[in-house]
Amino acid sequence: SKFISKGKDRKEAIEKLIQAIESSVVFGLVTNLGYLKKILENPIFQSGKFSTHFLEENFSHYQADKNLTKALAYIYIFDKIKFISSGIHN
Repeated sequence: SKFISKGKDRKEAIEKLIQAIESSVVFGLVTNLGYLKKILENPIFQSGKFSTHFLEENFSHYQADKNLTKALAYIYIFDKIKFISSGIHN
């Protein structure tokens, strides 16, 4: 899914996006909502005066939990194997 907001100005639209992220509840999935919130709260992003290198320059340290990513990959693969071995193919 995605969030779209509209406000009288950039500040209001960003505030609405932050509110939407904070009020979101997602079960069973890993999301990047925390990452998106950090971007929205960044003063440089809020100013609107940034380049296409913004994420690289300000969030290059942000990485997904590699163990979690690996665990999710294993779960996905296991689920596919279970699906294929059930005799149902797509």
